[in-house]
Amino acid sequence: MNNQTSDTTKGLLNLGLIGATVYGGVKLVDKIFGDKVRKNPMDYFYVARISEHIKEDIKRNWSSWNYGLEGFEGTEEEFESYLDESREDDEVIFISGFEIFPKDLDGFEFGELYENYWVAIDYRNGKGLSCNILPAETENKAIEQVKSKHFSVNMGDGDTVNCKNAEVVYSDEELHVLKVPEK
Repeated sequence: MNNQTSDTTKGLLNLGLIGATVYGGVKLVDKIFGDKVRKNPMDYFYVARISEHIKEDIKRNWSSWNYGLEGFEGTEEEFESYLDESREDDEVIFISGFEIFPKDLDGFEFGELYENYWVAIDYRNGKGLSCNILPAETENKAIEQVKSKHFSVNMGDGDTVNCKNAEVVYSDEELHVLKVPEK
């Protein structure tokens, strides 16, 4: 097998159909662009995210396990009481698709996904939002990629991106393109 990228792989990369999960110290854009050399360094890169609440997601800048499903509905005090009762009564709780034993509660971080709705936070790949990095060097190319009939957002892990200073540049129902500062 040779070390050259196949035309098929290049095509999938250009369409945004393949990517890579990003871990610690690796520059996000360089990880996705791989052997595709950028002529000019970019101040921004682009990501796609599926969300019903994109502004809240950006402000919060973390993702939950299980797509935010199976959370706890109640105030912060009610949620804390739920956790305390689990510890005191040695009862398993069910949240974000997990059966969590009291001895394992300290291994989880929980947060308020939306008002009075609590979930387990997914920090496996670092802090940030689960997105798909788009191999686009311009806003127009990023939007063109997500409008392609061949584009598909990878549900699941995706890429973890710090979107604290991201800006929404395109939305079509629940699909959004964010412009993210590289630094």
